[in-house]
Amino acid sequence: MLYVVVTAAGATRQVPTQLLPLAVERGWDVHVLATDQAVRSFPQTMAQIAEVLGRPLRTDFHTTVGYSLPDRT
Repeated sequence: MLYVVVTAAGATRQVPTQLLPLAVERGWDVHVLATDQAVRSFPQTMAQIAEVLGRPLRTDFHTTVGYSLPDRT
């Protein structure tokens, strides 16, 4: 399992095109958490991340997106 935290840093733009495809290709169960500032700064990138993952990314601790983060096992 891989948890990726994205912020409003410029490198966030590379997450859906470089980091996530490699991680998914290697079989990682990837979950992305985004800061509020990242969501406001890079809305298109957040949409790309959700598309690559096939599920919404998390923006808070609570289960407001319809699923809980899995426990590490």
